[in-house]
Amino acid sequence: MDPGIAAAAREWAEDHEWYDPNLRDADSRVAKAIEDQLYNEGRLDARTPEYWDELDRRLKRYMPHRYGNGQRNVREDDDEDEGGEREVRREERRPRGPRITTGGRERPLKSNEVYVSAERKKALQDANVWDDPKLRERYLRQFRRYDREHGRH
Repeated sequence: MDPGIAAAAREWAEDHEWYDPNLRDADSRVAKAIEDQLYNEGRLDARTPEYWDELDRRLKRYMPHRYGNGQRNVREDDDEDEGGEREVRREERRPRGPRITTGGRERPLKSNEVYVSAERKKALQDANVWDDPKLRERYLRQFRRYDREHGRH
């Protein structure tokens, strides 16, 4: 496999914690089948962010439960207590995409996090990217890739 494609695939999988590369669940198998179809079309280069954005767009259509709409995503589990009463537990899902932290670099960043300095934030604001979640995420992925390649991890 092309190293550029392998790196992009690893990054995508890191951003999508629900995806199991060993395909042990139905959602991962569906995602792999859709990705295979996209790759075989040959229309987009798998080394580019556009390819992975297109994959996300297609997966969102088939698996909306894996892609939030910016609102709180919850999963409800029903349990019966001893008296036969149903109890509904709400469990929040973790947010998708790169996590933005503030307060400096006191701790090492996790694989799905990126350090956004004041200069980077200003550059994103000047480029009118900061307020657009999709564009901001694309740029943050590039920052994370750059940091990884230049030993700033």
